[in-house]
Parts: sequence; structure tokens; C-alpha cells
Amino acid sequence: MWGNLFASSGVPSRYKLSKSPHASGGNDYIWRVYEAADSKEQNNPVSVFICDKNEISKRISDPTIRKPFLDKISLSVKTMASLKHPQILNVKDIVPETKNSIIFVTEPVKMSLGNAFKEFMGLVDEEISTEMRQFRLDHFGTSCGLFHVACALQFLHKNGITHGNLCPENIFITQSGHWKLCGFIFAIKGELCHPSAFAGLDPRQLAPLGTPSLFYASPESLMGQMSGSSDCYSFGALMFEVHLGRKVIDGGGSAVRFHRKLDEWHQAAMCSLQVNSNVISSRLPNGSNEIVRSLLQSNPQDRSSIAAVLNNEYWFQGPVGVMRVLDGVIEMINYNEKTAALEGFKSRLEECQNVSLLKLILPQVLILFRDPRLSPLLLESVVFIASELPKDILQREVLPDIIRSLNPKTMSQQMLMQAVLNMEALVLLGDSDFASSFIVPILAVSMECPVSQICIGALKQLPSTGAVLVTKCPSVIEATVLPRLHRLLTSNQNQSIRINGLIALAGLVEKSLVTKNLIADLVVPMIRGAVKADRSAATIMCVLGILKSLARMASFTQLSCCILPMTVALCNEQCLNQVQFKMVVDTSMMMMDLIVSLKKFPKKYSSEDTKVTFHNPNVNQHQNMIQNSNMLQNSTMNQHQNINQHQNTIQNPDTIQNSNTIQNPLQPLVATKQASSDPFASLENLNSGFTFL
Repeated sequence: MWGNLFASSGVPSRYKLSKSPHASGGNDYIWRVYEAADSKEQNNPVSVFICDKNEISKRISDPTIRKPFLDKISLSVKTMASLKHPQILNVKDIVPETKNSIIFVTEPVKMSLGNAFKEFMGLVDEEISTEMRQFRLDHFGTSCGLFHVACALQFLHKNGITHGNLCPENIFITQSGHWKLCGFIFAIKGELCHPSAFAGLDPRQLAPLGTPSLFYASPESLMGQMSGSSDCYSFGALMFEVHLGRKVIDGGGSAVRFHRKLDEWHQAAMCSLQVNSNVISSRLPNGSNEIVRSLLQSNPQDRSSIAAVLNNEYWFQGPVGVMRVLDGVIEMINYNEKTAALEGFKSRLEECQNVSLLKLILPQVLILFRDPRLSPLLLESVVFIASELPKDILQREVLPDIIRSLNPKTMSQQMLMQAVLNMEALVLLGDSDFASSFIVPILAVSMECPVSQICIGALKQLPSTGAVLVTKCPSVIEATVLPRLHRLLTSNQNQSIRINGLIALAGLVEKSLVTKNLIADLVVPMIRGAVKADRSAATIMCVLGILKSLARMASFTQLSCCILPMTVALCNEQCLNQVQFKMVVDTSMMMMDLIVSLKKFPKKYSSEDTKVTFHNPNVNQHQNMIQNSNMLQNSTMNQHQNINQHQNTIQNPDTIQNSNTIQNPLQPLVATKQASSDPFASLENLNSGFTFL
């Protein structure tokens, strides 16, 4: 693809050019733009602008006009190279002029705005790419682009420079979507009002080549006078065309130059201001119509300045407002002011859900994100932008900066907190190596963090983060999460952390992130330790929720021998009120129903043949008592009486207040409540007290 096809034209060998130009621009599209790689700068991409003097000779045959025009072209390149502003095309190298060409090298560009308007002068059909033919400007991109141009003009006017030829062919669009101003052939520095490029020309003659674009020339410049206000008119004409898709002055393309005299152009410009008055009011987007009307005034003194235009509310809203915030923060020195300006920045980004626009905003966001003091404020915004970008741009331009900020050994507490809050989205940005190397360590550090706010934040994010994280690190729950959760539940003195830990455990169980084989070894000891550490009602209710979730996924043996006995034992907790106690009872009943549904009897035995042999003498005695029909009847009647008495007590508040005890309806199954240091202490004896045959 690369070759030194233009070595004879004076292009240094360090620049490896593409075979054909990919864009054109400049006054009358005199520049053909080539993609190139700079071999002395690690093959970084650049754009090479080449002006063929022989082509200029074909267009301007009169040497008295051609020679000054070529001199102006050379001078304009040097002028542009001396102007340092983010929205002025950055000249990296000026190649010594030769007999045949004028060449300079810039930052990489995609196309001129004129090319985007489907003006392809300077290119042959086979040089026009499909991308360029299909390229469409969107509202957000054009709003930001116009803002860039306005900023460049403000910079020029502050330095006493009038551009003199603001038009689409003198604006280039970079790969990231920024609009860059160039084309300083007719720029003038000096008096506020000075002769224009049309001064001295006969108004009754056709405008010659080598003069500014007539479609954007102000009425006074066509008559020979020019000032900074003339640039303002041109900007208004450009803004009109960008939004409406047609020029302020009707009458065809560049070929009109050869059919309309200067005084006719002036008359057309004056008439267009009256004709377009209603169009400006009705068809331009809200806010922009006011700006365009203030710029397209026939009298230069009636026009708004560029500084006044940039103070219009239109530029503080939507994507342009986002760009202004970033530009302002970059220029600020005081970090308190930077922090205040970036507050709520993520919500402003949500107005810009457009990939091309996010690519436009990204470079400035990353400039600020690389500052460790600002990175906590911008992590959420960077993650949001990154999630919308194509994978190749994400991995090449964003992920390296995110990785640099996510070192758990060096990151600040503010950054750790933001990483915790955005952990789920962070997991989705990278592969399994990224997750295991950066996200898992951050999760571990945050769960062990002595700052309760960070620890609780990690616990709250745990179920949703874990669900995503296990897809890339399958062992993270067993190896990283549950051991740390166990320590938090059994050893931490902060009740809020313990409660949030139990809620997190419940979420993990609910999302099936805790497998059956982990119940006995990790989950059950964790629950027992949590109750021992904190016997409050809040803890008991959280434990009850976990046991209820475990019951739905447990095996018959786990449910009947472990989970149900643990649930029934919660009835002994003195902290429970009447409603909470009933919840424990209802959950126990639900588990009994599950046990019945899970129990499978061999087909060759009937239910009468199935026997349960009890080794506990008390249980055997109870079994013998049940076999006696009279005693069974009496026992049943007593149970009904107790249940009725319990229900009456619940329905009568006075009875509750006057009674010190409430008869337990599960008295035959559940021991009477009594103070105990461990409600689960007898579970092992109970579990070993019977055998299924």
C-alpha cells in the first residue's frame, strides 16, 4: 500500500504515502491529501498535503496573478504552523518548496467539510472512497464541529487576525471527529478594517480564481472591505448550510463563479438575507436560529461578535455543553474549581449517546482522567464512554488508562470507592485476564477495607458483580468471596457490615452463585457464626431469608438434616416478636412441604413397608405413644386446643399484653423457648439421632 510515488515532487522518504489521495480541500480545493506513515516517529499516522503548481498554472494562466497567489499559498502554510490552538490544523512539518509542489505534513485528517458536503473537486472518481461517499453529518457532531470553528475564530480575533475565507473546504475533520480550521491564504493581521481580496476588482467582471469562496463572502468584502465581522458573517452562512443542507445564496456549485459577476454576488447576498429570514426562524434548531440571525446582517456593525456568539445559551446545552465543560476544566488551575465543574458530569454524557460524539469527547476526558486527583471523579464517565465504543478503540485507547488507575496497592480510597460502585461495568470491559488481574484484587481489597463505607459498598454490589464475574473467573465466589464474607460475618464488630454481608450472601444464593456442594462446607458454618456473633432480630431475619433460599436449591438430605433443623431452632431466639416468630414457623412449614415433595420411595415397597428407626430413646418413646390410638386422639385434641388458644391470643392484643408466654403451636416438634448460648448446639445430636432405611 505504501510507496514513494511522489519522491520526485519533493516528499521526504520518511513519509510513506498511500497510492492515491483520500481527501481534498483548501481554497478551490488546491490541496490533495494523502494518508501517510512517519517512519521516524514509529510509523505514526499523518496526512500529507500536496499542492501541484502545474495544476495551479492550468487554472490561472495569467502569471501576474498566479505568482502572487502561489506566494500566498506558501505564506499561509507558515502562518498556520505558527498558530497553536487545538482547533487549528496542527502542522507537523513543512517540506522545502520545489519547482513543482508545495507540501506540508499535519495530524491525520479524514476529509474536508467540503468533501462531507459531497464536493469532490481535486479527486477523480476512483479516489473517492465508499466511506466518504456514504459519510453523513449528524446533529451532535455538527454542533460540536461548529463550536470548534467558533473557538478557532475567537482565538484569531483575539490576536488581531481575520481569516478572510471561512468556508467548508478550509475546515478538515479528523479521525476523532474534531473540526480543524486551515486555509490562511487571505488572512490579514492589522487594522480592524482593511481591503479584502476583492479590492481593486471591477464589480462588473467575473470573480477570478485565487479569490475567497463567494458563497460565504460577506456583502462588504465583495465590495472590497473586510474585518473580523466579515468572518462572523461567513460563520453564520456556514452554520446555515450545516443545519439546512443548502447555501445561503442559491445558485449551484463552484461553477457559478464563472457565470456571476461580483456585483451580482453582492446583490444575491443582500437578497438572501431577506429571503432566508423566515427560513432561519422556522427551520433552524432552537437556539441556533437566534445565532444565525445575529450573524447574517448586511451591516457589519449589527452583527454579533464571535465572543458574543460563544456566550449564547445554545453552546452550553447538550453535547456542546459537555465539550465546554471539558475545555473549561482543562484550562482551570484550582482543583476545587475543577471538582465543582465535574460534578454530575456523567449525567451530561448520557445526552450524548452517539458513538461518533463519544469518540469526539473521549480524548479530552482521558486528558483529565490521567490526573490521579481527578480520576475518581471521572471513572464512571470513562467507563460509560468505554462501554459504548467499538472493542478495538476500547482496547487501544481507553483500557490502558483504566488499568493504570486500578492498581489496588496505590489507588486512593476515593478511587477504590468509585471502582467498587462501577465494578460490574468494569468487568464487562475486559477479558478474563483483566478480570482476574485487576477486578478480583479490587473486590478482595474492598471487602477487607477498614473504611465501612467502602466495605458496605462492595457488599451491596456483590450479587450483581458476582453474576458477571463468574463468567470470566469461575472460582471467584468459592476462592475469594465466601472466605472473606465468612470473616466479616463472624469477626467484624460493625453490625451494619454484618447485616449487609448477610444480605449479600442471600443475593448470591438467590442468583445461584452458591452451589450445592458449598452449602455444608462454607455456607452453614457462615450462618452459625453470624448468629453467634449477633443475635439481633435483624440478623435472625436475614438468616431466615438465606435458609429459605437454600431450601429451594438443597438436596433432600441437606434440607431435612441441616436446613430445616437450623430453621426450627430459630424459634428459640428471644429477640423475635410475634410476627417474626410466625415467619419462622411458616418457613419451617414450607420446608416440611418441600421435604415431602422431595422424598422418593422405592416402587417395590409400599408406604406401610417403609420404616424409620429412631435411636434416640425419647423419640422412640414418643413413637410408642403415637401407636396408641387413644393417646394419639388425646394428643391431637390437645394440639388443636393449643393452636386455637394461640390464634385467639394473636387476635386479642389485650391478651398479648397480659400474657407472659405464648403457647407454641409446634410444641410437639419444637422445644419450648429457653435461653441458650447456641440454638444450633443440639443439631449434630439431632441429625445423628435417626436413620432412613
